[in-house]
Amino acid sequence: MKRLNIGCNKVYKEGWVNLDIDRNYKADVYHNLNIYPYPFKNKEFDYILASHIIEHLDNPEKAVKELKRILKDDGEICIIVPHYTNPMACSPRHKTFYSYKTIAHICEGMKIKERKLIFTPKYRFMEWFAGKFPVFYENTPLRMFPAKEIRLVLTK
Repeated sequence: MKRLNIGCNKVYKEGWVNLDIDRNYKADVYHNLNIYPYPFKNKEFDYILASHIIEHLDNPEKAVKELKRILKDDGEICIIVPHYTNPMACSPRHKTFYSYKTIAHICEGMKIKERKLIFTPKYRFMEWFAGKFPVFYENTPLRMFPAKEIRLVLTK
Protein backbone atom coordinates (compact mmCIF):
# COMPACT_ATOMS: atom_id res chain seq x y z
CA MET A 1 0.00 0.00 0.00
CA LYS A 2 1.47 3.34 -1.07
CA ARG A 3 0.42 6.25 1.17
CA LEU A 4 0.95 10.01 0.82
CA ASN A 5 1.04 12.50 3.70
CA ILE A 6 0.66 15.96 2.13
CA GLY A 7 1.65 19.02 4.12
CA CYS A 8 3.42 16.78 6.64
CA ASN A 9 5.01 19.66 8.58
CA LYS A 10 6.28 18.17 11.90
CA VAL A 11 4.37 14.89 11.40
CA TYR A 12 6.74 12.74 9.36
CA LYS A 13 5.21 9.27 8.88
CA GLU A 14 7.58 6.34 8.43
CA GLY A 15 6.65 4.14 5.46
CA TRP A 16 4.72 6.97 3.78
CA VAL A 17 5.69 9.49 1.11
CA ASN A 18 5.78 12.76 3.06
CA LEU A 19 5.39 16.05 1.19
CA ASP A 20 5.89 19.60 2.44
CA ILE A 21 6.79 23.00 1.04
CA ASP A 22 9.03 23.99 3.97
CA ARG A 23 12.57 22.59 3.86
CA ASN A 24 12.87 23.21 7.60
CA TYR A 25 10.77 20.07 8.08
CA LYS A 26 11.74 16.53 7.22
CA ALA A 27 9.97 15.38 4.06
CA ASP A 28 10.60 13.03 1.15
CA VAL A 29 9.28 15.47 -1.46
CA TYR A 30 9.24 19.28 -1.35
CA HIS A 31 6.58 20.96 -3.46
CA ASN A 32 4.25 23.97 -3.33
CA LEU A 33 0.71 22.55 -3.34
CA ASN A 34 -0.56 25.68 -5.11
CA ILE A 35 1.48 24.65 -8.18
CA TYR A 36 -0.02 22.03 -10.50
CA PRO A 37 0.46 19.27 -11.41
CA TYR A 38 1.83 17.65 -8.29
CA PRO A 39 5.07 15.68 -8.86
CA PHE A 40 3.41 12.25 -8.91
CA LYS A 41 2.13 9.85 -11.55
CA ASN A 42 -1.56 9.24 -12.22
CA LYS A 43 -3.10 6.66 -9.86
CA GLU A 44 0.07 6.36 -7.77
CA PHE A 45 -1.36 6.25 -4.23
CA ASP A 46 -3.71 3.94 -2.35
CA TYR A 47 -4.30 6.42 0.48
CA ILE A 48 -3.77 10.18 0.77
CA LEU A 49 -3.84 12.10 4.05
CA ALA A 50 -4.39 15.86 3.84
CA SER A 51 -4.52 16.88 7.50
CA HIS A 52 -4.85 20.61 8.13
CA ILE A 53 -3.51 21.66 4.74
CA ILE A 54 -6.48 22.25 2.39
CA GLU A 55 -7.55 25.40 4.26
CA HIS A 56 -4.14 26.97 3.45
CA LEU A 57 -4.42 26.54 -0.33
CA ASP A 58 -5.46 29.13 -2.91
CA ASN A 59 -7.84 26.77 -4.73
CA PRO A 60 -8.98 23.82 -2.57
CA GLU A 61 -11.25 22.42 -5.33
CA LYS A 62 -8.35 22.27 -7.77
CA ALA A 63 -6.15 20.64 -5.11
CA VAL A 64 -8.73 17.90 -4.45
CA LYS A 65 -9.05 17.32 -8.20
CA GLU A 66 -5.26 16.89 -8.33
CA LEU A 67 -5.36 14.47 -5.37
CA LYS A 68 -8.04 12.50 -7.25
CA ARG A 69 -5.68 12.29 -10.25
CA ILE A 70 -2.89 10.69 -8.20
CA LEU A 71 -5.26 8.38 -6.26
CA LYS A 72 -5.76 4.78 -7.38
CA ASP A 73 -9.29 3.84 -8.43
CA ASP A 74 -9.99 1.95 -5.20
CA GLY A 75 -8.08 4.43 -2.99
CA GLU A 76 -9.16 6.87 -0.28
CA ILE A 77 -8.42 10.49 0.50
CA CYS A 78 -8.74 11.65 4.10
CA ILE A 79 -9.11 15.42 4.47
CA ILE A 80 -9.09 17.04 7.91
CA VAL A 81 -9.79 20.76 8.28
CA PRO A 82 -10.57 22.95 11.28
CA HIS A 83 -14.29 23.49 11.83
CA TYR A 84 -15.38 27.13 11.58
CA THR A 85 -16.33 27.20 15.29
CA ASN A 86 -12.77 26.30 16.30
CA PRO A 87 -10.93 29.49 17.31
CA MET A 88 -7.87 28.23 15.38
CA ALA A 89 -9.91 28.33 12.16
CA CYS A 90 -9.54 32.12 12.30
CA SER A 91 -5.77 31.97 11.76
CA PRO A 92 -4.56 34.55 9.21
CA ARG A 93 -2.82 31.64 7.46
CA HIS A 94 -6.17 30.01 6.64
CA LYS A 95 -7.80 31.06 3.39
CA THR A 96 -11.09 29.18 3.81
CA PHE A 97 -13.49 28.28 6.62
CA TYR A 98 -15.43 25.02 6.57
CA SER A 99 -18.72 23.77 7.94
CA TYR A 100 -20.31 20.33 7.65
CA LYS A 101 -22.08 21.34 4.44
CA THR A 102 -19.45 23.57 2.82
CA ILE A 103 -16.67 20.96 2.98
CA ALA A 104 -18.60 18.98 0.34
CA HIS A 105 -18.09 21.84 -2.16
CA ILE A 106 -14.45 20.89 -2.67
CA CYS A 107 -15.29 17.25 -3.48
CA GLU A 108 -16.68 17.49 -6.99
CA GLY A 109 -16.51 14.15 -8.74
CA MET A 110 -15.70 12.24 -5.53
CA LYS A 111 -17.89 10.10 -3.29
CA ILE A 112 -18.10 11.02 0.37
CA LYS A 113 -17.52 7.85 2.36
CA GLU A 114 -17.40 9.63 5.74
CA ARG A 115 -18.00 13.18 6.99
CA LYS A 116 -17.70 13.71 10.72
CA LEU A 117 -17.41 16.56 13.19
CA ILE A 118 -14.65 15.91 15.74
CA PHE A 119 -14.58 17.58 19.17
CA THR A 120 -11.86 18.10 21.76
CA PRO A 121 -12.15 16.00 24.94
CA LYS A 122 -13.72 18.98 26.73
CA TYR A 123 -16.70 18.97 24.33
CA ARG A 124 -16.71 15.30 23.33
CA PHE A 125 -20.22 15.01 24.80
CA MET A 126 -21.44 16.88 21.67
CA GLU A 127 -19.97 14.40 19.21
CA TRP A 128 -22.90 11.96 19.12
CA PHE A 129 -25.54 14.69 18.78
CA ALA A 130 -23.59 16.68 16.18
CA GLY A 131 -22.96 13.44 14.29
CA LYS A 132 -26.70 12.75 14.07
CA PHE A 133 -27.78 16.36 13.47
CA PRO A 134 -24.76 18.28 12.11
CA VAL A 135 -26.65 21.09 10.36
CA PHE A 136 -28.88 21.61 13.40
CA TYR A 137 -25.75 21.76 15.58
CA GLU A 138 -24.16 24.39 13.32
CA ASN A 139 -27.27 26.55 13.01
CA THR A 140 -28.32 26.79 16.65
CA PRO A 141 -26.67 28.07 19.83
CA LEU A 142 -25.25 24.54 20.31
CA ARG A 143 -22.30 25.73 18.24
CA MET A 144 -21.16 27.51 21.41
CA PHE A 145 -19.50 24.12 22.07
CA PRO A 146 -16.94 24.39 19.26
CA ALA A 147 -16.06 21.45 17.08
CA LYS A 148 -12.34 20.94 16.62
CA GLU A 149 -12.32 19.73 13.04
CA ILE A 150 -14.13 18.02 10.19
CA ARG A 151 -12.90 14.65 8.95
CA LEU A 152 -13.83 13.77 5.40
CA VAL A 153 -13.02 10.48 3.64
CA LEU A 154 -13.43 10.42 -0.14
CA THR A 155 -13.31 7.73 -2.81
CA LYS A 156 -13.51 7.90 -6.59
